[in-house]
Amino acid sequence: MRLEPSLHVTLPHGMSPLCTHFETCQHRSDPVLQHMECRKMPKCYQTKQYHLCTSTIDESSVTGNIAVIQDAYINQLKMMHDQLLNLAVPSINNQSTNACICDTNPFTRLQFLQLGFGLFHLCMNLIWALLHVHWGSIHKPGSLSYFFAILDYYHTLLVTLLQILRGIILDAWKVKCGYSSLATFAASKPTLSELISIAHKILKNHASLTYENPKIKGKESTTTASPNHAHHNLHILTRDLLYMLELVQACSDDDFGACSNNYCSEILCFIFNLKKLLYRNIMHDNMLVNLTGLEGHCMLIDLNIEHLIHFLKCFFTAKGVYASWDRLGDISATVDLFLHVKKQVGQALGIGYHGITHITPDTSACVNKIAHKVGKLRLHQYNPLREENEEFKPVVDAFYTGEQKLKSVTLSTFNRKVKNMIAGEGWEVEDDELPPA
Repeated sequence: MRLEPSLHVTLPHGMSPLCTHFETCQHRSDPVLQHMECRKMPKCYQTKQYHLCTSTIDESSVTGNIAVIQDAYINQLKMMHDQLLNLAVPSINNQSTNACICDTNPFTRLQFLQLGFGLFHLCMNLIWALLHVHWGSIHKPGSLSYFFAILDYYHTLLVTLLQILRGIILDAWKVKCGYSSLATFAASKPTLSELISIAHKILKNHASLTYENPKIKGKESTTTASPNHAHHNLHILTRDLLYMLELVQACSDDDFGACSNNYCSEILCFIFNLKKLLYRNIMHDNMLVNLTGLEGHCMLIDLNIEHLIHFLKCFFTAKGVYASWDRLGDISATVDLFLHVKKQVGQALGIGYHGITHITPDTSACVNKIAHKVGKLRLHQYNPLREENEEFKPVVDAFYTGEQKLKSVTLSTFNRKVKNMIAGEGWEVEDDELPPA
């Protein structure tokens, strides 16, 4: 089954900060317009975290990874080998670490570790891949370079891509709503079925999984129209950015349900084990954490580690020339307590954060610029006679290319590896097409 982007991410209620006409939409909280929950954390649940000492062991090799595990479980936690034989311990890592663990020989395979990929690193890889595929040129409307030039200032890459996506979707609503403006459309008080119907049209015509040239209907036959590469590129960009948005939102809500060879194999290993209900639930509950207890404020476990590393660097450098590796190891085991003490001292001295509520920055100006430019150039409208059409090159459809690669090579290789592993022949190392960082 081939998945399409979710319907709700294209609805106007999801863009209320961008389109004030729908702020009072009566259908905003309707269950039909919300994500279907799969496995959500209990309300007010707060994840507890317990840290170990920082290690100076270089883990960028198979031997280094084994040494790190030995230090963590045997030296620090004082566990014995016999205690670990019948355990299944979740281990969420980046792709490089998982590759080192998987490549060990049968004696040191660390089979008690249940490997899972870091969702934060997955998001970064997806965003970076989309940037590479859709970079284009500043002179080519519909490319990321062209949209970057329109914006006066930049935020992080993710925020900028979301601004571009919302501007594109905003113009798509103007095209499909059937009114002269969104204000007039909102004033007509559209029904829930009308909103869903238009959202379906937007997904079908402007963000479907595959792009097809429109058909020209004649008296005797139907022929395919000439290609319009600007229209094609915007279609593919919109679809890819919708998938990116859905992944980010699912991770934040704790409801998550194009890579290199090794990363693809890693995800296949994860999916292969999802058929086991206990494994699926345990890994899901450890890949996302909620450290505040606030609903909808989950954090990816590998992103939480990155935050802790930042805090450790601050605490470590505060000692100046008197800092030592031993001190770094000591403070890393108590970093969570340090953060609580830091907060309490700030409150006692009156120097803590005094904000009562967090206000989301208003980026509507950036979004409206994108929407205005897309509408002015009529990029959502098919036009094979566009003057610069011959100068355009169609972007690579990463989803189609990845699917073909998965079916032709990666999947068969993975199945062969699984059979060899079950037969006791070990896990064959696969050469990656990407150069090492």
